[in-house]
Amino acid sequence: MKKIFFVLLSLLLLPVNVSAKDNIDEDNMVVVKGILVESKLLEIKDRIMIPVDDLQKYFRYSIRIDDKNIYIKSNDELKLKLDSKEGMFNGQNVILEVSPIEVKGKLYIPLRFVAEKFGEVVIWDEVNSIAIVGDYVDNNVKGETKILNEFSLVIPKGIENRYIIEERKSEVEIFDAFNRKADEKSGYLCTIIKTDIEARIMKVIPSILLNYIDGNYYIAVFASDVQYNPEDKISEIEYNDSKDKLIEILKSFRLESK
Repeated sequence: MKKIFFVLLSLLLLPVNVSAKDNIDEDNMVVVKGILVESKLLEIKDRIMIPVDDLQKYFRYSIRIDDKNIYIKSNDELKLKLDSKEGMFNGQNVILEVSPIEVKGKLYIPLRFVAEKFGEVVIWDEVNSIAIVGDYVDNNVKGETKILNEFSLVIPKGIENRYIIEERKSEVEIFDAFNRKADEKSGYLCTIIKTDIEARIMKVIPSILLNYIDGNYYIAVFASDVQYNPEDKISEIEYNDSKDKLIEILKSFRLESK
């Protein structure tokens, strides 16, 4: 009888209730390193689970999977095991609140646990139901500092004239100068906005979260349509080059003291 009870108990403990761990609430958002996570996430015991592959996409960690073992390496190394709450970080034993799982052939691991182990700051904005993991800004951009409203950007030497920047009361618009000069209706790259209620714009328009502080979001909202003459190859090249460089420039975003 005890043997039968043990078998039944073991079956109950198996992770058969995967459907209960399906997609996180649609009202929730997860932003990692400034970028909205669009892949399927799971939620277990109020813990967000992210596909292992996404760690390489957002954090650029080195990932190695050996049977049930998951090795995650940056400057430090974390070893996790499928369906186990026990792991190792730099050779020291660690305990997870939820274990890595496999769903439909894809491995999921607890996002907050892994991010914090590698030194990333994790913030939960309860008002807007947004999880913010890590920073987009890295402050490694070298060049001339340009003060814009209440923040600054560093423009690398030699490309200062590539952009037209227009400051408004509550936002800053940035244009590709080549296309803007050819047609005043073209060349729009992005608008940097400050908002406490419109962060969900990231779900519908290409955006980068630059900073979150005291309930305010600083977001670079990019053009969602073509902003150059599609029949002019040079216009296209100039625009895309300016956009690529701007994405790197935005990593220098810094709030300035009032």
